[in-house]
Amino acid sequence: MIDLHIHILPGIDDGPRTLEESLEMARMAVADGITTVVATPHLFSHRAVALEDFNAPDTIREAVAALNRELAAAAIPLIVLPGCEVPLFADILKFVESNRVLSLNDGGRYISLEMPDTVIPPATEDIIFHLSSLGLTPIITHPERNPIFYEMPQKLKRLLSLGCLAQITARSLTGGFGWRVSRFTKKLVRAGMV
Repeated sequence: MIDLHIHILPGIDDGPRTLEESLEMARMAVADGITTVVATPHLFSHRAVALEDFNAPDTIREAVAALNRELAAAAIPLIVLPGCEVPLFADILKFVESNRVLSLNDGGRYISLEMPDTVIPPATEDIIFHLSSLGLTPIITHPERNPIFYEMPQKLKRLLSLGCLAQITARSLTGGFGWRVSRFTKKLVRAGMV
């Protein structure tokens, strides 16, 4: 099994702070039957959009390579691939076009896209169209936890009709974010939206 969205790199974002925490996460993933994960640290180090304070692709690649070496040394059978969780922000296209954003598996055609949870910006459809024209398919991360999509699922449906995909968090299915999120997640699954 492959996990396409995990914050597993130590000290990069709001994921694990130490290597030992990363290794423990890896052990748990393997115990759950996962063989490969895509590390998706937030593009911006502190989640706030600060154009000069971002996780550069080389930084992520180096962190992934280092973690893979540690996993091998610890005999943990997990492969970590590079990626990045990119927020929808005003300069996203400039970042993509200047190679400051990693796609999933670094060079693939999918980009992990996190939507704002207060408003869907008016330029969203244009941005998605432009990403598509660059050969990238946005995968909307954890839409089930986004209050906008919860209140107006037709907004998510519209983005999917434009070629986006959507990916849920397993913990959302099991009630880890509350019964309301769990119920909405199951509704999205039944509707084939994720």
